Amino acid sequence: NYQSGKMTVTTIIPNQLWQVHYFFPMEQYTFVRDLYRTAENNLLKMQYDNRLQTDCISELNNICQVWAPYFSELVGEELTPQVGWACVDLPDAKIHMHKLHPDIKVQVQIPLTVAITKGLEYAFCTNSEVNNSSIDDHKPLAPIDQDDCEYVKHLSRSAIVYKNSPRTFNGMMNTIPLDTVRETLWLNYT
Repeated sequence: NYQSGKMTVTTIIPNQLWQVHYFFPMEQYTFVRDLYRTAENNLLKMQYDNRLQTDCISELNNICQVWAPYFSELVGEELTPQVGWACVDLPDAKIHMHKLHPDIKVQVQIPLTVAITKGLEYAFCTNSEVNNSSIDDHKPLAPIDQDDCEYVKHLSRSAIVYKNSPRTFNGMMNTIPLDTVRETLWLNYT
């Protein structure tokens, strides 16, 4: 575990997946939520079924840039900020298991929801046979079993840091529960 102030880093998969607790400062958390929750901003657009997303706007790209040195140190390689966007997943939405584009070195998810809700966990496939046998990044050749995944809780103001090497299937094994939304800031690094 790496500690900095209140921040605590937990390694979930060595050299690939970490969760940083108490990561996001309250001011940034409020700023990001206000970007799409305030009526006059209204930056969300329906990109997929039951999934609302902002564009990759300069304010979120700036946050991606500000945190690049921290994530570079955490994963042990120099990262270049790519894009930042916010996403609100509505009830019954699901982020299908998929592999990230090979140009992405690291992806970071920062949960923006307030309550801890069961069913919002993010899954990372640990079955090397499934991960290596598929030629389609959006369709694993074999079904992914629940037991073949490591799960990361969607905890407010934490960060889920995923190094895209080796490339593995990741996403949600379940749909968003009814009466629940999953709000997330996403940061990509190349």
